[in-house]
Amino acid sequence: MPETIMNLTSGRAPRLTDPFTDSLLLICRLLVCRGEGRLRLAYAEKDETMDFDPEAQEHLKLDGKRLGRDIRVYGFMGRLSAVGEGTALGCFAEEILAPLKVARPEAFTATLPAIRKLSLFLVEELQQDWVNLWAEEN
Repeated sequence: MPETIMNLTSGRAPRLTDPFTDSLLLICRLLVCRGEGRLRLAYAEKDETMDFDPEAQEHLKLDGKRLGRDIRVYGFMGRLSAVGEGTALGCFAEEILAPLKVARPEAFTATLPAIRKLSLFLVEELQQDWVNLWAEEN
């Protein structure tokens, strides 16, 4: 079942960025590995087709439909001092993680340890809240 990064990204190798963006991309790749063919990390594709879109970067697709924003946009949001990783993680959770918790619960549950580790990007006071938010019984 192991797939290479090239297979997970439509044959285009992504470039590494900052640790926060790389962590979000890693979670997307883990979700794809557990998504039983319904999830795919797309690169430079339009929303509901595989047509080339030079404006798009990496984004997650469920059953061929885009989820959330370009992953690098979340990373950029995290680097903005006025926004920070907390707001970016909130958007990532609302736009990608919450829908997948319902649509692909097996993939979501298998990825929970990595999702919880995103707490390291939050201020100390919020780290345990993030971990608790993604407790398996929730």
